[in-house]
Amino acid sequence: MVLGVWLIAAPAVLGYRGLPAEMDRIVGPTVAAVAVIALTEATRSVRWLNLPLGMGLMAAPLMLNYPGEAALNSALCGFAIAALSIVRGKMSHQMGGGWAALFSLGEDEGSARS
Repeated sequence: MVLGVWLIAAPAVLGYRGLPAEMDRIVGPTVAAVAVIALTEATRSVRWLNLPLGMGLMAAPLMLNYPGEAALNSALCGFAIAALSIVRGKMSHQMGGGWAALFSLGEDEGSARS
């Protein structure tokens, strides 16, 4: 979340403009929103959406010829975002199972009645 907010503020703080600033202002809110959604255990897997965003931030300076401070900021933030998206975080409850869990629940109840 913090890195997403930093990306929004970085162009003004570091003083760069143009394409690097626009990329940061687009990717920053997206990264922050994905991070907020991934805070809960039920939606933790949404964090994987930040992996390609982080990798894109790392590749952008090479592909788009960013100036010095914008390139360094993009590469470092991209690496941190990609690395943090891999971290699972603490899980205290088992989530999921989908339709299979619903059908197996029905089978357990049926066997309990017999």
